[in-house]
Amino acid sequence: MGHDCCPKTVGRVRLADEPTTAGRNAMGHHEQRETLHRSLAAPSVGHVVGPAAGDDRAAAATTTAARALHQRIDQPNLFVKIPATAAGIPAIRAMISEGRSINITLIFSLARYAEVIEAYLAGLEAHAAAGGDLAAVHSVASFFVSRVDTEVDRRLEQTGTGDARALLGQAAVAQAKLAYQLFRERFAGRRWQRLAGLGARLQRPLWASTSVKNPAYPDTRYVDDLIGPDTVNTLPEVTIAAFEDHGVLARTLDTGIAQAEAVTRRLAAVGVDMDDVGLTLEQEGVASFTKSFEEVLAALGVASVIENRSGGDSAPSSSMP
Repeated sequence: MGHDCCPKTVGRVRLADEPTTAGRNAMGHHEQRETLHRSLAAPSVGHVVGPAAGDDRAAAATTTAARALHQRIDQPNLFVKIPATAAGIPAIRAMISEGRSINITLIFSLARYAEVIEAYLAGLEAHAAAGGDLAAVHSVASFFVSRVDTEVDRRLEQTGTGDARALLGQAAVAQAKLAYQLFRERFAGRRWQRLAGLGARLQRPLWASTSVKNPAYPDTRYVDDLIGPDTVNTLPEVTIAAFEDHGVLARTLDTGIAQAEAVTRRLAAVGVDMDDVGLTLEQEGVASFTKSFEEVLAALGVASVIENRSGGDSAPSSSMP
């Protein structure tokens, strides 16, 4: 899974007084550049729940771990990350029902995304029923993109037919566009309007894993094609530089929907099960989180030993491998 799951990317939540992506379309290049650089000052801070608690057998442990992080840090701009696994879904609902801000991470399929949205809405309803302040609850749903193309392309290459190869590099953007349509459908209508009337905030889609893995693809593919209102895109610095240099700033996320639906049908026709793709990537993502988490704990253990031996006089970081 590499390090896409880890916090190397630069992301943010748009401030209320900043222009939306669509509103930036009329800006000149200098204004676009300045807005992009201002966006790097993210007002939210993320903290990942321990990945061991994301195991499918441990929904209660995930909830307990997320609650403990919120209680220990207790800052209004804290977003605890909960993986969108089967065990994570009830934990998401529970945390939202308690009025805690959550970043739902490792979303790879439309089916799982639908569960994430339902958990958020149900959590808001429970929080409202308990007399909670819905305006104080924030959430984003981190939908991973480039890894979808990597896995789907692998399967298409294995199939090897002309019809399969004609779909290379199309799955990720198509699925993201359909995810955005699902977002617009679910955050509309009587149910959402009631919650919005009580102060509820949109749970915005956050595009993650947006660096291109295949050098044959344009390096701004997962930016140019995913621009639309009420979304967040987390970009590695190299992708930010590429977009500033030759990216295309235009509202694209809600265009080409019929084509995206056609891509999904064609993928199924050549034997690519997108739900299975999502589950495969989810399992790889949790494994990657676990590895990184264990490495951090090991490093902290080394630092603690060094500090204890030195009596706290030397900086642990200078002695760590």
